[in-house]
Amino acid sequence: MPLKVTVLGGGVVGLTTAILLRANGHKVTIVARAFPDNWDEDIQYTSPAAGAHWRSFATNDDLRLQEWESTTFRVLKQLTEVPEAGVQMTDAIEFGANAEQAVSNAPWFHHLVPDFITLSADELPPRMVWGVRYRTTCINVPKYLQWLLSSFRSLGGVTEVRDVRHLDDLLGDDVDAVVNCTGVGARVLGGLEDQNVYPTRGQTVVVRAPKVRRTVTQLGAPEDFTYVIPRDDGTVVLGGTYQENDSCLTPDPTTSEKIIERCLSVCPELRSANGSVDIIAHKVGLRPTRVGGVRCETELRAGHKVILVHNYGHGGYGFQTSIGCANTVLELIDSAWKSSVQTKQQTSLATPLPALSQRTITFPDNSSASPAQPTQVKICEYLSPEHGSHIWPSSLVLASYLFANPSLVRNARILELGCGTAVPGLLSALMGAQRVVLTDLPDSEMVLSAVREAAMLNGVEDRVEVRGLRWGQFPEDILPAGLRILMQRSAAEDLAWLSEPFDLILGADVFYEPSMFDNLLATVAYVLDRAPANACFLTAYHERSSRRSIQHLLDKWGLKCGTIKREEYESVLDDLVVERMPDVATEMVFLLAIEKQ
Repeated sequence: MPLKVTVLGGGVVGLTTAILLRANGHKVTIVARAFPDNWDEDIQYTSPAAGAHWRSFATNDDLRLQEWESTTFRVLKQLTEVPEAGVQMTDAIEFGANAEQAVSNAPWFHHLVPDFITLSADELPPRMVWGVRYRTTCINVPKYLQWLLSSFRSLGGVTEVRDVRHLDDLLGDDVDAVVNCTGVGARVLGGLEDQNVYPTRGQTVVVRAPKVRRTVTQLGAPEDFTYVIPRDDGTVVLGGTYQENDSCLTPDPTTSEKIIERCLSVCPELRSANGSVDIIAHKVGLRPTRVGGVRCETELRAGHKVILVHNYGHGGYGFQTSIGCANTVLELIDSAWKSSVQTKQQTSLATPLPALSQRTITFPDNSSASPAQPTQVKICEYLSPEHGSHIWPSSLVLASYLFANPSLVRNARILELGCGTAVPGLLSALMGAQRVVLTDLPDSEMVLSAVREAAMLNGVEDRVEVRGLRWGQFPEDILPAGLRILMQRSAAEDLAWLSEPFDLILGADVFYEPSMFDNLLATVAYVLDRAPANACFLTAYHERSSRRSIQHLLDKWGLKCGTIKREEYESVLDDLVVERMPDVATEMVFLLAIEKQ
């Protein structure tokens, strides 16, 4: 089911994690002191200061880091086709004077990156003893971060500027999961205070040099760490320093001079036509280094029901592992949630799983001329309020309206959302619908199995499909190309069928949990955009609070809503016979028709 998730931290790791969670249907809020559009308000928000080219930090035996890096590289490579993302492919050259730092002739990534070769001795600069060349990705960091933020918001994600001092401030009853992406802030965050985290200072110089089309890295002592990283706008990042446990954010002029001197020695084309270097800015950032490497794991805290996942300590490789780590976070949350559900089921063994029972609903034919045989819908249900597989009054109201208006369903292609026992959908199939797709949550296998059984009991399995659907999760073609690429590894279900045209959408009592209204209407809008012009969403709404309103969400998704008069279906509803249910209270159930504006 969709979870309420708070991501703490608005850097590249937090943003990427939040996007993949949101793209998988979860309701996500990022809480941070600063974001890419107000980064100057927090001096410690240092993601924009990164150089960001992909070069492996994983050793040949570090399989976990290899997986994160390879996942991220493949996605970044595809993002080079999305101009607004700010990612480009370039030639990369690495070399060094210390043989112990040498990249081997067959590093783990030599089949991952294009055109990998080992440089011969005569191809190396003076004093260098090893070198390699390959194709890699370089990221225009400010542009990429802004693209991530815009992408997250376009998915309906929420951002909140707030200074969180203690983890307990987020572990409340109003969320299901918290993801800690605080980077170097994990060292001082109350309730965590991870002393394995420390800052590693990196100073860079940003210059304008549009002729530079390659990234160069020269490894050596920390004070000789040299790199040249071009961006897609003609600027180039020159670095750098690797100063452990140094948190000074003021650029040092002498250090800048040495950086420029070293970079010119490996990349002379940095000079402009008049021989000078066109300096734009001096930058300092703090790499969130951690003894033991990245912490990407679930933590169980006594007294808290909230799932807590950590994703911090990426050092100098946050950008190039961000997508791989985000996938791991998604898996950890899904696994923890399923485990908690199983635990709840196991601890409630005193009330065993209710048996599946059958019930018949009879719709009498009230026509004055030659009455026909009554239409009977057989359903399967679990008679327990803990399960969504039992009859709700709203389903009977919606089904009564369909029975009173057979032309709506005859030969129609119908989609039912949140079907539960699927009374309206099964009735539609019995009344001659061409195709009926009955959906409920993908992890509600009990509900889905019961509906499949009911379809066979009614003899309509040939035109009924039962599918898992998480509202707010869409087929690829709803998303911009960049988002499709970014979330490709996290698409949980095959949703291509949702792009097919439907004549009618049904939903009984689907406006139940307010936090899900936005995702529900997003899905409705998506389907109606691909439907015939006269298609609509019919939903029976059980009023539980007069203060609830969906008007702002209707406006957001370009929809309009009207009420269907009770007189149009009341005669059917009054004569409805529900086996073992003599009285059905429907006075507070209203029938709505939602259409495109």
